[in-house]
Amino acid sequence: MTGRRLMRFFILNCCIAFALTACAPQTSKTPLTAEQVTRAGIDHQADINRVLDLMSSPDHTVRVSGLVQALSYAEDRNLRQLALSMAFASSDQNLRNAALLGAITTTSSLPIRFVGSTTRSHYVSDKIGAVFIVYISHTANNTTEFMTRTEYSSWKTDNSGKRINMLRSGSASGNAIKFGLDLNEAGSSDCTVALTLDSVGSEMHGTLACKNNEGYAIASSALN
Repeated sequence: MTGRRLMRFFILNCCIAFALTACAPQTSKTPLTAEQVTRAGIDHQADINRVLDLMSSPDHTVRVSGLVQALSYAEDRNLRQLALSMAFASSDQNLRNAALLGAITTTSSLPIRFVGSTTRSHYVSDKIGAVFIVYISHTANNTTEFMTRTEYSSWKTDNSGKRINMLRSGSASGNAIKFGLDLNEAGSSDCTVALTLDSVGSEMHGTLACKNNEGYAIASSALN
């Protein structure tokens, strides 16, 4: 068995049982028939096979195409995770950069961990704790730009009383992402996050700087 086929066989055996379970429509109120389950399994396995084949190609363009195809299955989290995991494990930096962009444009949240303070004052981290979540929303055409908010962001109400969160803008470029952050309820409404993808894996490290003269070393994961 060649190296490429061996890798394909190993990944399939590791994920196929989990992947097949995800094929059932989540909104269905009645059990699938045996025929439907069988068909879903075949179709899903075909999707996995196609992604594995494309992303195992020696051609960089084909590998990126496989990643893009996998991420186009917006409702299939298992296939998304599989493709991103393969891409982030690659030594091809262009593929890893494409995976970072794909991860950001297909997620709704990003965990941020405080790993250190670069200033003497650290009121924000004391208020928040070790980890907080950045919620991400995307533009209609799903470009490299996105908007962010947190549970600590400022907000107001419209004429109907509906809550409107104050959003900040962000973007992904190459192996890095950068975005503004409103942490008003934690002590600073004007902060900036800059994260760079590590040379191996899906971890990112960078900084969070706030206008109240607080600075932090932070970490996150592009695969979540």
